Amino acid sequence: MDDKEPLTGFKKFAKTPYGFAVGILIASICTIILYYLNVEQTLCGMGFVLIAGLIYIIMKRFGCDNNKKLLIVALSVFVIVTATGMFAFSIPNVHANDDWESFDSKGVDIQEMEVVGKDLNIKIQYNGDIDVEKITAIASPMALACYNFYNYEKRDDVTMVADGNTYTVTIPNVSSDNVLVYHFSIYEKNAEDPKKAKEITKDGFYLNGSDSAITKSAFMGNAYFVSLSVLLFAILAFFMLRAAKNLEATRERMEAEGRLYPKGYGRCKQCGTVVLPGETICRKCGTYIDVPDELRHKKDDYFQCSECGAEVPADSSVCPKCGASFDEDDETIIVEKKKEE
Repeated sequence: MDDKEPLTGFKKFAKTPYGFAVGILIASICTIILYYLNVEQTLCGMGFVLIAGLIYIIMKRFGCDNNKKLLIVALSVFVIVTATGMFAFSIPNVHANDDWESFDSKGVDIQEMEVVGKDLNIKIQYNGDIDVEKITAIASPMALACYNFYNYEKRDDVTMVADGNTYTVTIPNVSSDNVLVYHFSIYEKNAEDPKKAKEITKDGFYLNGSDSAITKSAFMGNAYFVSLSVLLFAILAFFMLRAAKNLEATRERMEAEGRLYPKGYGRCKQCGTVVLPGETICRKCGTYIDVPDELRHKKDDYFQCSECGAEVPADSSVCPKCGASFDEDDETIIVEKKKEE
């Protein structure tokens, strides 16, 4: 017996290879948007769970119903989102913030930034309106970059040497081939408000070496963070698929044992309540449960109404379908006939 409903409209399209591909594209675009908004950083670990759940919901609608499709989705989303993060966001973002020679911010003008051996030499001029007590600098190697987020090695700041409005500093132990993240802090003399005594006035990237260092950081960062969401999606989808298979196997066993009707016959047509084999009246709305003869629960404690042919429990005095009345003698005779048969 085929109890599956015919697929129409969206459901029919979603089951096709084209629909499955569209689902992967939609899931990837939504994931890209969330990474661009730094959801994984804003919500910490819950951000990865949110992204994984969104991918699962989308792909469930587009027919991800077996382990093979699950693997295809995981690999496709990983490649699309990682590549987009690298080439559309991370690498361009580093280059856009490397224009230190022409970019002036709040009176800080960088005159020199150069790696000599393992030391980074910095020279700036400060032409702002703050009465400066001191200026400090930090330069740290960038580790990972993912979309608009990047992290770097934590280092202590170094106080710059003042000569009028010119400040210099040498930061030791800098890698000869790396992307450096730098920023300067200005401390105001006799500041009334301690919160305003320190002001981050300029930061950005210094590309020391070939562009391969940027590409490496961008690939490692995007691959690492995207893989966390994709892995959580794969784990979630795997267990949900396994649970669905176990549930289907349990249902088939119960149908074979006569404890459940096959799909399409297991609910009341009036109110939709689940109906178990042997029930003749819906426990919720009281409607007579009419099923084909071959699906009726075979048991001895019922008889057939002589007026309408409905299945009637042995202890009933009124037919649940037509309302005909029975006396005990009639009921006993019918039950005995069924037993003899």
